[in-house]
Amino acid sequence: MKKIFFVILFLFNVSYGQVLLDVPFVKQKDEFCGPASLSSVFKFYGIDIPQEDIGKEVYNPKLKGALITDLEDFAKSKGFKTVLKKSNIDEIKVFIDEKKPVIALIDLGFWIISQPHYVVIVGYNDKGFFVHSGYEEKVFIPYEDFEKKWNKLGKTILVIYK
Repeated sequence: MKKIFFVILFLFNVSYGQVLLDVPFVKQKDEFCGPASLSSVFKFYGIDIPQEDIGKEVYNPKLKGALITDLEDFAKSKGFKTVLKKSNIDEIKVFIDEKKPVIALIDLGFWIISQPHYVVIVGYNDKGFFVHSGYEEKVFIPYEDFEKKWNKLGKTILVIYK
């Protein structure tokens, strides 16, 4: 009986305070962080649209990327509802609690050089977010680091849902 109690206690403590959605990871192709992020979220909802197909519609060669409004329009064209807005950490947690992955636009640049990049926020704990970076899945980013990268580009998020 003691063993069962400790196993239950251990399992409770491991998951306590952490929310992690089962969002499929899509490894991005060159300059396709937006299409890969959208493809990943579509897969979460059971719809398989390859990043290449999304990229044909949203990729802008002059920008070497995609506008978040174009990602939103593509999602709407596939029957999804969307929320595109400036946000905050607590609101992102609410979306995750509602089982809605969040696409965030962050800046991976250095000093004065900006490098916009989309990530999919798939979970959180009391210390930070778990994101699919486009290169790796479930990368942990402390809240302070996330805020610095996110603030540079206006704290913008895109949430798509059915």
